[in-house]
Amino acid sequence: MRSTYKYLFSFTFFCFFLTTGYCQKTAPLIQDCFNAAIIKAEGEFTFKESPQGIGEELEFSGNPSNSLQYFKKEHNSAWFQFDPVYSGILIFKIIPKDTATDFDFLLFKYTDENFCSDIVKKKIKPVRTNISRFSAEENSITGLSLDANKERVHSGPGFHLSKAIEVEQEDRYYLVLDNVYGNTAGFSLVFDYYRTVELTGVIKNDQNALIKDEVKVLWENTAGEMLAETIADKNTGEFKLDATILKTSSPEDYTLSVESDNHFFFEKMIKITSEAFPDPINVILPELKKGKNIVLNNINFFGGSPRALPASIPTFNRLLKLMKRNKSLRIRIDGHTNGCPGGVAVSQDLSLARALTVKSFLIKKGIDSERISTEGFNCTQMLFPATGTEEQQSLNRRVEILVTSY
Repeated sequence: MRSTYKYLFSFTFFCFFLTTGYCQKTAPLIQDCFNAAIIKAEGEFTFKESPQGIGEELEFSGNPSNSLQYFKKEHNSAWFQFDPVYSGILIFKIIPKDTATDFDFLLFKYTDENFCSDIVKKKIKPVRTNISRFSAEENSITGLSLDANKERVHSGPGFHLSKAIEVEQEDRYYLVLDNVYGNTAGFSLVFDYYRTVELTGVIKNDQNALIKDEVKVLWENTAGEMLAETIADKNTGEFKLDATILKTSSPEDYTLSVESDNHFFFEKMIKITSEAFPDPINVILPELKKGKNIVLNNINFFGGSPRALPASIPTFNRLLKLMKRNKSLRIRIDGHTNGCPGGVAVSQDLSLARALTVKSFLIKKGIDSERISTEGFNCTQMLFPATGTEEQQSLNRRVEILVTSY
């Protein structure tokens, strides 16, 4: 029978309860399999330094440089042993503080008491690996991801993340990291668990008719990371999506988006827990035609500023895809404010600046400026009172898209 209290001796909690109640965890960096650090693989672990040295035993050496299974050789390693906290889909991220750091990893499923010696003898193959060259553009992050499709990635150029893995609580795993160049800046190790929830619905256009083109249904987290996707049935407009949900008792925000040629995209923010059973969703996908006006509720701005909230970026990218997919589409971007506290002239400048923020993003991504015009409407077309709830005020700070030509 496994002992759970042993975890208390293998990692340390640093808790900051003065304002947030947030706890950070750390663990010893141990270089050998036989005494790997035992951790409770949930949440974030932070390390002030990165692994240094190879320990008492050299587990990996003399392997081909293009191996999918093993490091070519061990440089600066750290071993962790863990039993999954939940049954479900496991992901983890290794996040270095210095983007010049190159972390590789191997993930093994435990077998028996001969496990560590069998690894040295290459009798056990890892279930997941990523030995690819670090990418500063991706902040040199590696790990397992829901939107990766390869279980193993060899050295050299390659995708920095490997495919998530289905785990059971009664399993046991060993994770070994290799800090290839010996950078000492430290890193974070973050574990998350997911399950799937079935989302269903029907998609039609704004004339209540079926859409003949292919319709994609996408499920994303708030960072815009793709978690799941499917194609709607052309004959019925119905869709079924196995939406991947973080295993937590607290509701999390996700975005359901729907895309199709010749139509404007649909977005719906959904707050959901892993125990939820959501109702079917009726989606109306507006046709692209001159005079069509679309409110982008997911592009919002900081109060009194033309700077968009970080959560708006996925919608920026959806608008970019729409413009690239429809070369003849021309639009006007209309900016709005929440009230006119500094006067109409100030709000007019701010509303126009917000529209220009979106236009500037599209131009920088390659869209011809001639296809985009802008206009500011200050506080004359608010959706809610300026003194409404925080959410309502945020929705007043918005942009709308008017199709001027198609």
